[in-house]
Amino acid sequence: MSSGVDLFRKAEMLYFLGNVDDTFDYYQRAIIKILKDEIVTALIPSEIAQLPDVANDKSHPREMLGLAWRNFVGYFQDQEMKKDKDTSPEAYKLLKMFNPKSTHDFHRFHTAEAKIFLKGMQISAAFTLGLLAWDSNDRVAAVKYYRVGLDMAKEYPGYDRMSEAAIGWETYIADEVSEMRDNMAVLLQNDEWNVQLSAALYGDTGSTKRKQVISGIGYRRIEADGSGGLERGEIQIASDKCDNCGRRDAKMPQCSVCKGATYCDAACQTAHWPKHKAACRASRR
Repeated sequence: MSSGVDLFRKAEMLYFLGNVDDTFDYYQRAIIKILKDEIVTALIPSEIAQLPDVANDKSHPREMLGLAWRNFVGYFQDQEMKKDKDTSPEAYKLLKMFNPKSTHDFHRFHTAEAKIFLKGMQISAAFTLGLLAWDSNDRVAAVKYYRVGLDMAKEYPGYDRMSEAAIGWETYIADEVSEMRDNMAVLLQNDEWNVQLSAALYGDTGSTKRKQVISGIGYRRIEADGSGGLERGEIQIASDKCDNCGRRDAKMPQCSVCKGATYCDAACQTAHWPKHKAACRASRR
């Protein structure tokens, strides 16, 4: 019976031959084999570890599962590969299994080292799922996945801060966390710009909450023949905005009484109460 290493080597051979889809399939097989029957933190064989592109790359995972995982999620992260839940449903199911919100039983990650490693896989899954959501124009889901991944990264310094990351797996995950942080900032800033643009163009000051839709934001559409012009579309707000400090983030707590205001935390809610109380009390009449 083939081992995880054997299946990974088969994937690499297929990649060398230009068989992209079968390569992707064998990376999945390698991951599943390791998860089912092997030590999840086992290191890559020495002949692989000594290859120049491995030995000289500080972000190259030294664990067999980590190496197979990196190559596997790379297919989802590369838009040119066109891998998503519709084109590769079984592979997507494997990816989604590592969503930090998943209830899957990872009992084989039982040692302290393995639990930290699992956390890295979950952070990577959140990053990848966020990219896929953004690519499909589901900005709300992208922000949700990024927030979950960033919050999980905070639980382990080696993933959260590049300065704390060890060479290999931790550096690889810390790289993804850095990109996830940048992507999150872009999404939140775009929300604010879109809200301000809508207010300036149409006097719309109400579309500031998560999942609300702003209509009429312009974008330029160019057809193949060069024709086109300014189109009016719809953009869904992906984040909530604190009614006290103005900070944006994924889903925020609401006022428990009127549901009409959102806040970062209890401190912001308390600070905003003098301004909010009249509207809040009016909502109860």
